[in-house]
Amino acid sequence: ASVAQVGIRQLTRTEPFAGTILWRHQFVPEGSGTLVVESYEVLVPISSIGWFIMGTIYGLKDRRGDLRASMIASLDRLASMVEVGRVS
Repeated sequence: ASVAQVGIRQLTRTEPFAGTILWRHQFVPEGSGTLVVESYEVLVPISSIGWFIMGTIYGLKDRRGDLRASMIASLDRLASMVEVGRVS
């Protein structure tokens, strides 16, 4: 594995009725590799219409759990890409 550029990368994402979330990816050198920390901050909460759509139409009841599962999946994809040499 290689060491990624140290620092924090940020991405803000806004979806209709779903609020705005600021995503952060922090890259910290650790031994011969890099520790990646993904986090988020809710800047604009989900509207009541958004909650209705997610809960009623999509059946999503645990937004925090869904976000956590998505974070784990994205970190796993990143790790897989590094292991096969697609990211350096």
